[in-house]
Amino acid sequence: MHVIPLNIAPQLRPYIHSALWIQRNETGGYVFNMIPRLYPCIILPMEQADGLEVMNRDERLLFERNQLYFGGAGDALCRFSIPAKMDLLLVLFHPHSTGLFWKEDALHFADHPILITDTSRELYLLNEKINNAGSVIQKWQSLQTFMIQKMTCKPARNLVYVTRAVELIYRSAGRVDIKTLAKEAYTCQRNLLDSFRQHVGIAPKRFTAMVRFNAVAKELTNYTGKYCLQEKAVEYGYHDLSHLYKDFSRYLGKVPNTFLEQKQEINALV
Repeated sequence: MHVIPLNIAPQLRPYIHSALWIQRNETGGYVFNMIPRLYPCIILPMEQADGLEVMNRDERLLFERNQLYFGGAGDALCRFSIPAKMDLLLVLFHPHSTGLFWKEDALHFADHPILITDTSRELYLLNEKINNAGSVIQKWQSLQTFMIQKMTCKPARNLVYVTRAVELIYRSAGRVDIKTLAKEAYTCQRNLLDSFRQHVGIAPKRFTAMVRFNAVAKELTNYTGKYCLQEKAVEYGYHDLSHLYKDFSRYLGKVPNTFLEQKQEINALV
């Protein structure tokens, strides 16, 4: 798999985590279970793509070429079928950007990917403009221009509480309670809960658990020597090993050893 990072306009850097052009040209595809999705995303499969497919819970979605898709943050069991030939543009938002992009509560977009090309006239016209562009760089520029117009207006006042809380959750690798989050974000727990659902789409406690689990999962996938799973569980604040196993079952439908046997190239990006 070949991954090319794309430049992000300065105006969008507070809202966009990364933009990637992903290509794959192999003899066969594979299936993998995705870790919890912290970053909402836009996905655009392009001309040279075979059928990318996702099973989200029990809902199947086949990604069509030259169509725009959006996926919010979430932790539902998600299984991707990666084709032998893949050519797509992947834009990962910062967690707090969903509400800003859609101008409505992010709660409506959590936990499931959707086709968005025909959800509004402006997105339909954007998709036409992207598909008429001659190169991937031009396609990305068209999408960036749209997002600059859409996302760089004056944000809601409560967004600052969410961004502060998200930063603390990341710094602590999910080992922080809601009381501390609210205190560090300079707001009350109720306001933080409502603001988080508005902008991220899920409650802060749930997001914190996702960050903690992803930190463990990614460390295990990057570890080259022997490791003690019990020690990792304690290090990341799990009461005991059984709680970590429950999280693997909940988020991935796998035990740790089985998870580590699958290809992790997409999980490494998200």
